[in-house]
Amino acid sequence: MSGLQLASGLVVYAIGCTLQGVLGFGAGLFAVPILALIHPDFVPGPVLMMNPLLSGFMGTTVAVGGPPIALAFHDLPGPVMRATLSIYFLVGTTISLVVLALAGQFGTSDMLLAAWLVLPAMVGVALSGPLRAPLDRGWLAPAVYVLSSVAAVVLLVRSLA
Repeated sequence: MSGLQLASGLVVYAIGCTLQGVLGFGAGLFAVPILALIHPDFVPGPVLMMNPLLSGFMGTTVAVGGPPIALAFHDLPGPVMRATLSIYFLVGTTISLVVLALAGQFGTSDMLLAAWLVLPAMVGVALSGPLRAPLDRGWLAPAVYVLSSVAAVVLLVRSLA
């Protein structure tokens, strides 16, 4: 992986983590497809490795299953919704990492690349903090609907192409 690919991936991941920190989901929707295009080594292991740091300790996670769960919890207050999603993603991530390791698809190089993603995750958390308050005042549910809808449309268009 070149230095430019690594730097690009770190910026993309920081933006995704900002989105994740604000809504409680969405980094996977935003960052994972772009990271895979930048360099396939970014996914799935390194991004999955970051999930517990994001969900267990910082309230921000990366996962693909976010929209359906976020839609189910859309009526919860922002802090409660983000905390609930964090636990959901923590359990799912742990299972995914164990299965990848057992299948020989997760190793030392994945952990090293995950270490590079720590700083962008922290940047995303820092940036998302001030953005949460406005969404928690009645805009969280509409933001969840918009992000989920955009993801669905992109998936539909991509499957038809």
